[in-house]
Amino acid sequence: MRVFILGFMNSHIYEETTAMQLARDANFFFKRGLVRSDDYSKDDVLIRFGDCSYASYDKLFGRVINNARAIRRNCNKLHTHMNLWNNGFRVPKPFLTDKEIEETDLPIMRREVRHSRASDIKLITSMNNFIEGNFYTEFIPNDVEYRFHIMFNQCLRISKKVPKKEAERISDYIRSSTTGWTLEDSFKHNIGIENQAIKECIKAVSFLGLDFGACDVVISKDNLPYLLEVNTCPRLGQYGRQVYAKEFLTQLELPMEDINLSKVKEFEFADTLMMKYRKAMKHKPSLQDFKL
Repeated sequence: MRVFILGFMNSHIYEETTAMQLARDANFFFKRGLVRSDDYSKDDVLIRFGDCSYASYDKLFGRVINNARAIRRNCNKLHTHMNLWNNGFRVPKPFLTDKEIEETDLPIMRREVRHSRASDIKLITSMNNFIEGNFYTEFIPNDVEYRFHIMFNQCLRISKKVPKKEAERISDYIRSSTTGWTLEDSFKHNIGIENQAIKECIKAVSFLGLDFGACDVVISKDNLPYLLEVNTCPRLGQYGRQVYAKEFLTQLELPMEDINLSKVKEFEFADTLMMKYRKAMKHKPSLQDFKL
């Protein structure tokens, strides 16, 4: 069995993309493009890390993790948001045109169909400073934002967005590395609300036809989780890559003896939350979970 990761090679910030690093860490083959001369077979596996190009090649592999069709649909943030909204998921209320928005709806979030690192998101507090966008969403007042990493109907990692120590925070509500925020795995947990969010994220990733996705979730002032978006190409550090590598290898029943999983093992020994999360971490969605 050969395992290929199809991902992006270039980044305007990082010398190596997560897809390239993950392929090296897991002893997979990194691919920026696919060519038929590689003679793919039904014994081979393709993992798409945010890349939906070469869609017709999916049929050449025995297994495709995050197929091109599902990624392409999810890359369109408006399409994904409306799909989730229309099927009963708790996402911020969408506004498709500025004509739908009234003063009583403010503040709202301005969005674009495609973006990276929250570069499209702007908070509009007044019609006097209105910014044109592809669509707009309700602003959910909140103090907490999480990222839940969902893989194969499980939550394998929970991170919380916290201010960077070395940077001045530019925004309290648009939380990305460019606005002064980072992700932490060690923090004081709210078991009840996080369990709710995990279950919703697992259902959403399954509903979108994805095998894995990193879900950004805010917790409203009245303690309700709202799904903001699902990422199919999350940026991962060493620990995150080891989590993904271990799960891919487990799913594919491949050996791990030569794979560096030191960070995962260190974190697992220290993590006492797994028992408390045991019901929410694994949830196999069924048709009854969705409003279709």
